[in-house]
Amino acid sequence: MRGMAEKSWAVDRGGNAEGRIMTFCQGNVEGCQADEGLCSICRNVMACSQHGHADAGAWAHTAGRFLMTKEALADALNGFSYPFDLPKQFVRAAHDAGLVVVFGASDDLMEFRGAIADEIEAYGGTTVLLTADGIFENDTCRSQCRYFTQAKALAQEYGKTIEACWDQEGYSWIYRTIIPHVTFDVIEDGEKYCRGIVFALADAGK
Repeated sequence: MRGMAEKSWAVDRGGNAEGRIMTFCQGNVEGCQADEGLCSICRNVMACSQHGHADAGAWAHTAGRFLMTKEALADALNGFSYPFDLPKQFVRAAHDAGLVVVFGASDDLMEFRGAIADEIEAYGGTTVLLTADGIFENDTCRSQCRYFTQAKALAQEYGKTIEACWDQEGYSWIYRTIIPHVTFDVIEDGEKYCRGIVFALADAGK
């Protein structure tokens, strides 16, 4: 952090994750010094926030820690190029903040990163049921197990769904859900490929 000059938030949309994280600093932080024991993300935002440079809307202060918000994460991811996967810095930030990032890959995959790390077959589109604990797994006993039936009924009552939609609204992939979320675009050859979403896992349960 020492000597880091102000950067534009629009800089390096091609995929420099560290550059995007650094741009949470909104001013010149000459002389800032953070705890070297923190990870690079926490070190950057802690140093900046101590001097009034951090974007107040980007990080939530919880139990003595600064956690990334869904709005900030979606903004940071917006404009990345396909093929896309969540850079490891953002995976950790999302996980620590209880955030889930959903995006598409190829023509048949629904990807989850952050508080959920999974990959769902989605050829032609699919719907995934979630609770505050994560993805409700598909029935492995063909609905004959009364315990599964009871569990699924509870998940449907208290959980929420995400619908993966193929080839709609000018995108290869978009996602529809009533879970409060923020969207971001992944670009392929100058065209919109995927409209991904970021949401808090806690919001997947009622």
